[in-house]
Amino acid sequence: MAKLNKKSLPQQVADAMEQDIIKGVWKGTLPGYRILLARYEVSKVTCVRAISLLERKGLVSKAEPRKKRAILVTPEISQAMTDLGTLLIIVDISEAYIVESQENISVASHVWRERGGHVVVKEVDLTRNRAPNDLMKRWASENPVSAIFMIMPPREWVLAAYETEIPIFRIGGWLGEGDVKGTILAYLATDVWGDTLAYLRSMGHERILVPWKFSNKFVWQGVLDAYRASHSDCLSLEEIEALVPLVDHRNAEDWHQCWSGLLTRTQPTAVAITKPLEAISLMMFCAKAGIKVPDHLSILLVNPSDLSLWISPRLTSMEEERHFSSGTFAKWVDGGLLDKGLISVPKILVEGESVKNLNS
Repeated sequence: MAKLNKKSLPQQVADAMEQDIIKGVWKGTLPGYRILLARYEVSKVTCVRAISLLERKGLVSKAEPRKKRAILVTPEISQAMTDLGTLLIIVDISEAYIVESQENISVASHVWRERGGHVVVKEVDLTRNRAPNDLMKRWASENPVSAIFMIMPPREWVLAAYETEIPIFRIGGWLGEGDVKGTILAYLATDVWGDTLAYLRSMGHERILVPWKFSNKFVWQGVLDAYRASHSDCLSLEEIEALVPLVDHRNAEDWHQCWSGLLTRTQPTAVAITKPLEAISLMMFCAKAGIKVPDHLSILLVNPSDLSLWISPRLTSMEEERHFSSGTFAKWVDGGLLDKGLISVPKILVEGESVKNLNS
């Protein structure tokens, strides 16, 4: 095996596999683990992680029982990757392993590679990194970057991307002030949360807890505005602000520990939450604390995913009428990477078993 650099071992193996795909060493499908372990001289665990990195870049297909991973690019396309240049994909490390984010990365990578481009994926703590401009400039200079693809970027990172003057395609995140630059697929927080709160209030819920991840403070303000508009006649401003707390938690243990304090302080009859993993954390806390859903506490999920299907009782949710598709991004690429502004993603209510009607 060639001399390795200072990257993590799985990343080094993934890079070596990618080069072998480009050279045509592997065609059609990746070989079995026995052959891969012998060629790259690593453990099976490292090999599995390397293949996962290739999957997230759109080079190989998802795992299927008793099937080899299909190679999604041909050597001819791979060798021509300099024609379109590089697509720089930037995703917050807390979003990187969410099902939708993985799918978005895979779709964008596949579309770009299919047209002869190269893809670089950067996972970074977008909230806590204090020098986005420096990082953005360095990444843009390391490769002939033709476009930037961002998932849920906060304000500072969006502004840093603007500074590069490179075409930008975004999934959610900071919408900006005034006209939206670049192209962004997103839903409007005030609209979606207005509908969410109106539905819960129609079911008799007035004290609705909406814990908000600190990294997305701009959207949090939109949620707070929607709450004020819908509940100012029954709750004081202080009560509303207490029910929409900013929560700076990034892992499961933090969320497990916070629920007791949040529920005790606010005494809600319902919780509206944004992510499936946080909903699972709340459900686990309720089970441990003897809180029955929905008899004692109703739960509504605003951003469901495939992971949501594992949750019981089935969660009432706000779902997108149309998911991110290869067609949306492909049209942007084929159309010359031109600014399309905000492409609004509408959401509809899908009733489950997790919201109790207090009026009945």
